[in-house]
Amino acid sequence: MPTEFRRITFSDSELTEAIDRFAKATRYPMPPGKITECRIETKVGLALVVTVNHMAEGSVNTVRFDQPSLAAALIRFCIEKKIPIPKSAEKSVEAHGNLISLILRLGGTPQTGA
Repeated sequence: MPTEFRRITFSDSELTEAIDRFAKATRYPMPPGKITECRIETKVGLALVVTVNHMAEGSVNTVRFDQPSLAAALIRFCIEKKIPIPKSAEKSVEAHGNLISLILRLGGTPQTGA
């Protein structure tokens, strides 16, 4: 059976919005303030480090989103924006330079060279 792959790549503003909405909806432990930076880490697995700036207090904090949390945030964002995602698809997250992509895989097992 053929295998289908889809890659949904998110802009910086979409990624920030996805993380912010996810944190609020799931009560993910985030300090109060505005997200001012999202930095991709790939040292030990894929993670997103978010910088949160609280103007009134003058504080700057960072919060780390591991790969499963990042995937959940992106899937939730797609659902809210009505971007179709097949329930049966295998879902994963990949970094490509400064961009994050949600990868969807449907169908059979990929074949290696003959």
